[in-house]
Amino acid sequence: MTHSLSHTSLVGSIPQPIGGVTQHVWRLALRLTPTGCTVLDRHPAPQKYPVPGAELRIGPQNRYLKIAWLINELRRSSPQVAHFHFSTTRVLSTLRHMMRTGARHHHKVLTLHHGDLAMYHNMLRERTRRQANSMLQAFDCIICLSAKQREFYEQTVGIDESRLISASSHISIPKSMINELSTGTSAQLRVPQAEAQLIAAGFPDDIYNHQDSIRLVDRLRNELDARLTLCLYGRKNAHPLLPVLQELASTRAHVDVHWNLDFSEFLCLLKQSDLYIRPTLADSYGIAVADAISCDVPAVASDVCRRHAAAITFPTGDFEAFEATVRETLQNLPRIRQQLSVAPDDDSFAATSTAYQRDLLQKCA
Repeated sequence: MTHSLSHTSLVGSIPQPIGGVTQHVWRLALRLTPTGCTVLDRHPAPQKYPVPGAELRIGPQNRYLKIAWLINELRRSSPQVAHFHFSTTRVLSTLRHMMRTGARHHHKVLTLHHGDLAMYHNMLRERTRRQANSMLQAFDCIICLSAKQREFYEQTVGIDESRLISASSHISIPKSMINELSTGTSAQLRVPQAEAQLIAAGFPDDIYNHQDSIRLVDRLRNELDARLTLCLYGRKNAHPLLPVLQELASTRAHVDVHWNLDFSEFLCLLKQSDLYIRPTLADSYGIAVADAISCDVPAVASDVCRRHAAAITFPTGDFEAFEATVRETLQNLPRIRQQLSVAPDDDSFAATSTAYQRDLLQKCA
């Protein structure tokens, strides 16, 4: 097989699997196709979201072969920019050989997507942490998805600020695509009628604080018919909190749990909801917050990081403030929905293209 020259290679994954990182890479690939884009997907799966106009190359199942595969692909594709996407610093210690060989001649950009990088970095063994620190110094540019991430790179790792660019994880997609996906034949899901239909999404991890979402709906039901649709993602055997959430839902007829929905299915449920809630204890932005606003659905989220400008925020970890903010929002839904219909887009593609040091914005916007 002959590999064509590509401006940008995105090293990461597109859905499936589902999650904020894969959503970001998929959307970024769609925007980069006018200038040439290849996705080097490290996670094999039976189905992948289509990326029209981009090359999709999927790595081997064997984790020991992935690095050799990446080195070979980067050598053969010869991208001008190699943009790496991971969740935390843990994987960086395994990339030393690749950076010395396969990615040596490329402009190397890194995005780590977890909202609390310092916590996971400090959990690493000392040797692994030192190796990750060394690897971070090897990137030409690092994209910071939050002020907390920038603080980690500058103060914990010692990255010079000249190599840091602030952006968000949100790459917008056209409303026409959102409407098409949410009304497709594969997305014909319906939520039960209720006076207040709330929806939340995320991995079944403590940082998503799903228990507070369930507790909130329990309390709302003292005054009105409130329901919660909880959309969870991930690998069932990798999330010990999942059985706890399933047990809580099983004792409540007003809580529905969905597992590993396709994006079109999630959008379908989202557009039928009155309010998206995200009481996360750690985050880098919250793509689903922006997606809700794009669907003219108000979003209430913790202030743990920068949110979409039209999001309604409350102090992180303050349940009483969370409840009060949701109640006030529900009381003013018509006015807030009208404001959302004219809310400006919040898109980070311009900042990302700056990290590439190429004038991609004009060609790809």
